[in-house]
Amino acid sequence: METPVRRNRVWQADFTHFETQAGGWGLCAVVDYATKMALACPITLT
Repeated sequence: METPVRRNRVWQADFTHFETQAGGWGLCAVVDYATKMALACPITLT
């Protein structure tokens, strides 16, 4: 597969969940591969 050079062709996502004594929270970052721009990064409480 060739590396994309135009935006909005390939996105990367990372899901992270942190446990704490009070519960926890989650983080999901979505980044455009070509521009390295963060498209979304919502944080949720669990």
